[in-house]
This record gives sequence, C-alpha cells and structure tokens, in this order.
Amino acid sequence: MGLDLAQLLAISVYRAFDLDSAGRILAGTDESGSMQLVEISPGGAVQALTALPGACSGRYLTGERTVVVSHDDGGNERRQLSLLRLPVADGRANRLDAFPRALAFLSRHLAS
Repeated sequence: MGLDLAQLLAISVYRAFDLDSAGRILAGTDESGSMQLVEISPGGAVQALTALPGACSGRYLTGERTVVVSHDDGGNERRQLSLLRLPVADGRANRLDAFPRALAFLSRHLAS
C-alpha cells in the first residue's frame, strides 16, 4: 500500500545546515509550514530554536554557542542576519539580535 498525496505532503523535511565541535547538528525543519531552525543533540533530542513568520537558515559561529540566522523581515524577502545565543531556555527561542549588533559582533570575531 502506497502513500496518497495528502500523506506525502504531510511528511516533514529536515535539512542539515551545520555541525558543531560537540556533535550538535543545526538543522531546519518545515514542520511549522516554513523552514525553522532546530538543534539536534548527539543523542537525537530535538530543540526548536526559531519560530519566525518566514523561512530561515543558519550557521554556528565558530567557538561560540551562537547561531548566525539568515531571515527576512516580516515577509519582505530582504535577507538579513541576526544572532541567536544558545542555549534556549525552557524550550522558548531566544530573541534575535538585530543586524547592527550582529554586524558589529561578527566584525569583531572575523577580524581576529
């Protein structure tokens, strides 16, 4: 017995974006309807990191428990960068630091 179209469309997609030195995987999933970030521990536990109105992607910042998140602003499709400090508390996503602060932080770390 095969899957029907509704069952196929209901299958969630996971996409790996990055891997940190501790073996955690930064991934995206479309379970909410748009690609949102999750972190998968080496043991397989999944922690939601974002709940943005639109799709996002990200990469770990080397040497930090921070994710550089690429997302748009309210659906305007203009990509911007924000920082997401980890770990998240109580299963709730931390606030994203907006572009000017993210840019200053990145420029300090990329220069060293």
